Amino acid sequence: MNLDQLYYWHRGAERPAPVPACQAAYIVCVLLIYRSIQAVSGFHGSGNLSDIFPDWDAWEQGMADMERMIGEYAAFKGTLARGPEQLLKAQLLSDQIGMLLYKVYQFPSLASATDTRDNEVAARLQRIQILYARFQTETAWFSPELLAIDWSTMEGWLNETEELAPYRYGIENLYRQQAHVLDEDKEQLLSYFNRFESTPAATYRELSTSDIDFPDITLSNGDTVTVKVDLHEIRRRRRPPRGVAGRRR
Repeated sequence: MNLDQLYYWHRGAERPAPVPACQAAYIVCVLLIYRSIQAVSGFHGSGNLSDIFPDWDAWEQGMADMERMIGEYAAFKGTLARGPEQLLKAQLLSDQIGMLLYKVYQFPSLASATDTRDNEVAARLQRIQILYARFQTETAWFSPELLAIDWSTMEGWLNETEELAPYRYGIENLYRQQAHVLDEDKEQLLSYFNRFESTPAATYRELSTSDIDFPDITLSNGDTVTVKVDLHEIRRRRRPPRGVAGRRR
């Protein structure tokens, strides 16, 4: 499968067509990252949620670990300028939090997908969403504090500390966007809106899946189907790309 085919496979299209290389490369990167996360988390899309956690008690322990690690990460505030070793410790802990966050989120999220009317699972999913919002708020200090370190100093740390190599691109990119990064109090203020921003989509998702009784309809060929959102999505995905077919005259 080449890059063009991979891109259109991801989009759900039936016929590959030319696509900008940058977009195809982006999809490849996303898939590679997803595979890496799978390798670390142990979940391989088998449909068996025990690949992530054996049971809800283990998930609760994961949530407790998240709470503890968020507190440990907050303790790095005001210490990044001490040297590259301190920055590396913060980055490594951020990696651990990210990998655990993926697991504690996906476990209730995938369980909820099997039955969107299970209120207990939905409540657990909301708990991790709230915890993630809290994590964003309590880590809003990181970028402003990092950018307070002079670039010449940071560049020296990156050149002299081999362990920081995996984080070099992200750090350099943050400095490149320095003019667009707010100070700590404003970054923290923005983080408070994380949950509110997702509310309209979450409301629609619940109304369109959990809280609606879909009717049955009879098609012109005599088949009876239940009207659902996913049927519309299938029809939408099967539409040919513009300019290939179905062009209005």
